[in-house]
Amino acid sequence: MPVKLCVIVGAGPGIALAVANRFGREGYSFALIARRQEALDSYVAGLAAAGISAQGYTADIADFDALAATLTRIQQTQGDADLLLYNASEFLSGTPTTYEPESFMHSQRICFGGLVVAVQALVPQMERRGGGTILTTGGGSAFNPTAASTALSVGKAGLRNLTLGLADELAQRPIRVATLTVNGAVQPGTHFDPVRIAEVFWELAQQPVATGERERIYQ
Repeated sequence: MPVKLCVIVGAGPGIALAVANRFGREGYSFALIARRQEALDSYVAGLAAAGISAQGYTADIADFDALAATLTRIQQTQGDADLLLYNASEFLSGTPTTYEPESFMHSQRICFGGLVVAVQALVPQMERRGGGTILTTGGGSAFNPTAASTALSVGKAGLRNLTLGLADELAQRPIRVATLTVNGAVQPGTHFDPVRIAEVFWELAQQPVATGERERIYQ
């Protein structure tokens, strides 16, 4: 049976790595996208120690051309994707009256703009494979913005709406789409432990395409 490939856009040491370990135990291999090569090397080595195959790719997710080129390179190197986890986000310090507008929009490119690039590249691959899954990491700030969290809140609200719109678009295709809204601070050893969250992602991924949840609020 061919190994399934999961592409993680926005690989990090928390939720993304926990998802890689959880799904990796089920036979998935991984393409990890992040900005720093040193961090990627560490993730790949840790997964290899657990018997999970992964390759790392550096890209600035806010640079849509670079992200698209990276996704093409992944396909050429590792083949078509079965699953996408969009886990990218950026916290921008400031408030609505103090943000530098270009910086504010840069954060939105990371939080949800890159998802448009990713799905346009990967949905055709999933269809060639006969089906696939798209998961996104949402946040409770989408529902409860504060002055200091406005940029991230807008980004998570945008990601939520984009994911739900994508789910509607793909409702008649064999591609599962869902967002997991994490309504709390991710912290090992708590209810919001990345390992617990990864288990919920796994549950969402196993639901039927036609009747599965489009959003789970984890709180």
